[in-house]
Amino acid sequence: MTTNNQKAEQLANTFFPLERPLRQHKHQFTKTNPPTARQSKFPSFTPERVANTLTKVNPHKVPGPLGISNTILKHCAQLLTSHLAVIYTTICKLKHYLSKFHKIHQVVLPKPG
Repeated sequence: MTTNNQKAEQLANTFFPLERPLRQHKHQFTKTNPPTARQSKFPSFTPERVANTLTKVNPHKVPGPLGISNTILKHCAQLLTSHLAVIYTTICKLKHYLSKFHKIHQVVLPKPG
């Protein structure tokens, strides 16, 4: 790839391949034996679970849109976990997601090999 458009198209095809249509004969079900699935629900966000997650974050990652670094989150984990657990649980129960949660900045860095 030499031009920016060619590079962008290749990147898009790599990360977002076109969906293939399903083959009809592979996915047929009869009325006497329909597929069943368990009702999915959001996990519970306990302070322990949030604290466990905060201990695993990489402190050297770039801060998100709010500018809060992982180092601060790790350092203040004891103070934040109960508050974050309530916030995350409420967001999932109300199904009201902040607009900042809809934006992701992804940087792809090629690595040797």
